Amino acid sequence: MRSPVNADYLCPHMDGKCSKTNHKNDLPFPVCSIYRKSAKRETRTPVCICPVRFYEASIAEDVLRECWTGPKPTRPRIAKEVKMGKFGNVDMVIAELDDAGTVVKNFIPVELQSVDITGSYMPAFEALTNSTMITGKFRYGFNWGNVRKRFLTQIIAKGFYCHGWGTRIVAVIQDDLFAKFDGYSKFTKVGLEDSDIVFMIYQFGKETPSGPWQLSLKEVFPTKHSLLMASILYETPPDKAKFERKILKNIIL
Repeated sequence: MRSPVNADYLCPHMDGKCSKTNHKNDLPFPVCSIYRKSAKRETRTPVCICPVRFYEASIAEDVLRECWTGPKPTRPRIAKEVKMGKFGNVDMVIAELDDAGTVVKNFIPVELQSVDITGSYMPAFEALTNSTMITGKFRYGFNWGNVRKRFLTQIIAKGFYCHGWGTRIVAVIQDDLFAKFDGYSKFTKVGLEDSDIVFMIYQFGKETPSGPWQLSLKEVFPTKHSLLMASILYETPPDKAKFERKILKNIIL
């Protein structure tokens, strides 16, 4: 089973085939997590590069236990890919309906976020599936900055929507990504009742050294859209003299 074609590219974390494609868009490209190339083999853990990978975890149960305020619904319902204004879809919404199933009494949107990459790990994938050795050099990396700029903008806006609706949005991310976010701009934690954004932070682990990597909830970090926005807007500015030196270095006219 080194080659996913043997299972007709069936994704173990969703109902159906893998929806990712290669650069030619002619075949599925079923890679949902990769190692940091520079990490030591004995300490490295995978990094999610496909949001579907998070569905291995018990997300709905975790949200109901950690983020739902008030009485828990006896029969929660789940909707996927729900349109939320100009900022596009949210991956999942956990909802409580009335007895007739026609009125939404309460809900929490859930957004899943993996990490973008730079370069390509295609040579490694092809070597694995073809049972061959890698020839030549190849490079890939993680585009933490791009994810930060794009995702935090969306989650702040969606958190503002949820604040107006009297609920909160849950952002499901991996611990590596949250550490990068928090390293750029120190986030402020609040009580769950005061929050309109909750980061649910997952981590990879193994039950046995030879077992598979599995995702589990590591930490819950409630905050507010206004605090998150302020932490980004009022970051400590870079050194002015250093920036001026870069201006001089890059002048072309």
